[in-house]
Amino acid sequence: MRYDSGGLPDPRVKFIPDRWQRQALDMVDENQSALICAPTSAGKTFICYYVMEKVLRSSETDLVVYVAPTKALVNQIAAEVYARFGKTTAKPGHSIVGVFTRDYRDAYSTCQVLVTVPQCLEILLLSLSCGLDWNRRIKYVIFDEVHCINDKESGSFWEHNLSVIQCPFLALSATIGNAAQFHQWLRDMRGPDTVHLIEHHERSTDLNKFVYVRTKNELQPLNPIYLIDRKMLIQGSIPSDLALSSSETYELFTLMKSFADELGWSRFGVDMSPETVFKDTSILTRKHVTSYRILLLSTLNTWVQERPNLVDKLVEMFSQHIPNDNAQRFRFYKRLNDVDGSDSNGQCQEEKPMVIVRKMTSKEDIRLLMMPLLRLLQSKQNLPVVVFNFEKQECENLAFLVGKVLRKAHKQKRQQFQERHIKQIEQRQTHIQQLKKKLSSVKNDTVKSQIEDEINILNAEIAQLSGEHVCEETSFARAVDEETMRRLRYAVPEGRRYRLLLHALERGIGVHHAGLDRKYLRDMEILFRSGHLKVVFATGTLAYGINMPARTVVFAGDSPFLNTLMYRQMSGRAGRRGFDMTGKVIFLCLPVGKIRRLVTSSVASLTGVFPLSVTLVMRMLLLHKQAPAADKALAESAMLRLLRTPLYAANKHVSRDDVIHHFRFSIEYLLRVNLLSARSQPMQLSYLVSHLFYTEPSNLMFTFLLQAGVFDQMCTFQNINRDTVRPLLELLCHIFGRKPVHPSVVRNRSGPSKVILPPLRQSIYEQMKNYNSTAQQVFTDYLRFLSSSSKLNDPCAIQQLPYSKLAVGNAYGTQMSGHFKHIVASENDVLLSYLRTHNNPTVLCSPLNGLGTDNPDEFTSMRSLMGNYRENIRIPASSIPVFDLSISNSLNAYVLDFYKHGQLKALTDYNGLSPNESWQAIKDFSLILLTISTALKQMHDNEGILNGNNARAESKSIHTANNNQRQVSGRADEADEEEEKKEEEEEQEDRKST
Repeated sequence: MRYDSGGLPDPRVKFIPDRWQRQALDMVDENQSALICAPTSAGKTFICYYVMEKVLRSSETDLVVYVAPTKALVNQIAAEVYARFGKTTAKPGHSIVGVFTRDYRDAYSTCQVLVTVPQCLEILLLSLSCGLDWNRRIKYVIFDEVHCINDKESGSFWEHNLSVIQCPFLALSATIGNAAQFHQWLRDMRGPDTVHLIEHHERSTDLNKFVYVRTKNELQPLNPIYLIDRKMLIQGSIPSDLALSSSETYELFTLMKSFADELGWSRFGVDMSPETVFKDTSILTRKHVTSYRILLLSTLNTWVQERPNLVDKLVEMFSQHIPNDNAQRFRFYKRLNDVDGSDSNGQCQEEKPMVIVRKMTSKEDIRLLMMPLLRLLQSKQNLPVVVFNFEKQECENLAFLVGKVLRKAHKQKRQQFQERHIKQIEQRQTHIQQLKKKLSSVKNDTVKSQIEDEINILNAEIAQLSGEHVCEETSFARAVDEETMRRLRYAVPEGRRYRLLLHALERGIGVHHAGLDRKYLRDMEILFRSGHLKVVFATGTLAYGINMPARTVVFAGDSPFLNTLMYRQMSGRAGRRGFDMTGKVIFLCLPVGKIRRLVTSSVASLTGVFPLSVTLVMRMLLLHKQAPAADKALAESAMLRLLRTPLYAANKHVSRDDVIHHFRFSIEYLLRVNLLSARSQPMQLSYLVSHLFYTEPSNLMFTFLLQAGVFDQMCTFQNINRDTVRPLLELLCHIFGRKPVHPSVVRNRSGPSKVILPPLRQSIYEQMKNYNSTAQQVFTDYLRFLSSSSKLNDPCAIQQLPYSKLAVGNAYGTQMSGHFKHIVASENDVLLSYLRTHNNPTVLCSPLNGLGTDNPDEFTSMRSLMGNYRENIRIPASSIPVFDLSISNSLNAYVLDFYKHGQLKALTDYNGLSPNESWQAIKDFSLILLTISTALKQMHDNEGILNGNNARAESKSIHTANNNQRQVSGRADEADEEEEKKEEEEEQEDRKST
């Protein structure tokens, strides 16, 4: 079967581009914007480098921005850009490549190709220092993996950037379920003739799905058609884009033919056979297979619609073929020294008598099965493989486990070789000693070089006979050269963790997640692409765009983060274009129900998230205030695009007026809390709010307490030390480090950590309640105003039920006291007699009235308020900047505990945080402290509203806390010293035996 993509030679590129790729090149040449939808590994990235080259050739100051969803992709793209264009001469004071992420930035304001993430691009676009001048330098923006606009946390940043930029853009994605609707929204926002849609739906390689069955140590095929259930057949909801390879499509025909033959429909096997359907086709292409798959699925739907009684028979026929392995559900421990499930050579052992102890967890299952699975893939030449697991620590544990098994196998192999060839080794060693003696007396250079060559040959033979060479039984790839390993040892951080990672690299095993050192990730990616690594354990960092295709992808274990979108992205890593005819997707230790949802679900549609927040409105006003008169119109147009055409309103039954309502509420709220002047001009503290935009509502609470003088009272100390800073750090933890404690952690409190954050002082707690009251009151007043407007306040809707039009009593709360007196019952009914005399008066709020003008209801919480305003006002509760005080007495004291003992391991053991979660949480809190320190210093230098000494004390104390945070982080690995010594002793023993 041939992959026919309409490829023709094109002088603009060095390869033969497909038809859709030539269309993308044409769009770039015409300076047009485009939405490009093509499968993973179809070849979307090349167009990015074409854009960069075009801009670099045309100007010395113009800028291209590449927006990536993850830091891992930022690092790889930056390295690729530097490799391609690093030798290009830049204008003095400028550079070719720049990087801007939260924790690393380089030449971002003077480069010509900037690689960044959406959050940081928004910072630059709305920055007062860069702002509109920097925006004008941008000639193209590339949004890679633009479907992340649906992400709850970062989706709004993608939409903000698309609204603010003034230049053409390319939006790339492999997983958009409603490409036509999303394209229409882009046209509505940018203009009807400025954005084009380029779609390509065919993969260059098929994907076959398998389940690893441990009892048979084999891969059993899993056709997605097996997973179709009764509900899908009855509702006719089988996805039209159900991914079936050519072999799986033919298997579907075989199953349908056997079913039709049982019912006596003999014509189906003749009329629908591939021989009949493609009788006039000489060469089959993937388009033919796709059309044949659609034909079979539509026929299957027709069967069900015409004869519903066939549903149960079809489901039974499909379910019989689902691989089943009870051993994956009920697992028991073997001998305690055999938990890795393999012998010293890494080979799967024969079954031994098992001792029933308990049901094993999913992690233990995966660890037990990983080595046999990798050996099976190696024997069938299905490497390289990427094993996906969403836990960073588990990825490292799996790599360490496999590396340990391979080192044991290597050690045993070496001993066997030495025992078998000990005489030959001794003979060659004796010969070497003789040659060295002879070499010392030889003066002829030619003879010297001959003797040295002979010594080198003998040393190589000794290494071969000693088992020092790396073979398939002790590694998953060819050996990494010593120069590369020496450079890696010098570049990566010291410690047991990276020493084990380097040991794994020597055996062809890598690890990829966001918590690893950038230099290690860079070199690991290079080694994988060059063929030195064959096994990589990764989290979701490899799902987005990184150029690390493999022959096989394994999903090892379940996770809440493993959804349909992530499955499509990750499975797309399997199958290398130009190398593999098919790719393999293997499920390991996943329940059938989860596999069904992943495989049979359609790609999610892009519906967006609510784009506005109070802080964003503040930042837009700041940008408008600082913009020169000539640029005011540009700032206004960007704001209007965001308000008039939100994606949130384009794909939901939501009006764009809701976004405008929130904008008006934000203005009113900022006026009430003195962040805007009476003329809506930003005040000084608005700069601090803007710096901490990603922490809302914590940033607004911080400035509220700052205005209330809370920090003035706390910063009256003269000497800054750990004890005086601690109360300030406690308050900052309550504001910015809010992680609830799990009840199980509270019950098992022990060790060096206090676990629970000390409660707030009563005076500070009252100030926080005042903050919430202010936000709630402003929102209530605004809702009353909207409800009283002529457009929303329909008296009929208040006095009548919406469908039956029946009258419903008073327009607002109705007294229900004595309601039971109107109920007629027998005199012997004791219950009703009791209720008549003891019922309490109750006031009910009419849900039809909501917050009308005549409604006197007072709401004590945002929850009750959000449930009682009009349905035709749709403002999500998450966009209202209210602080959740209900969890203040059950917050995790992870920051204070780390400030005290500096042990990440203690946070894992006693605070209930995973190793990677604790590391990321401490890092995020440190960045927040640094941001506050920077913002307060700038305000003080600009003669802000803070008075001299208190401003200095505030800035210095927070800066001191930040420095202390960095100092104690350097002691985080002290608990592992004993393990490091043990590992070093083992290495020394290995060297001695060698």
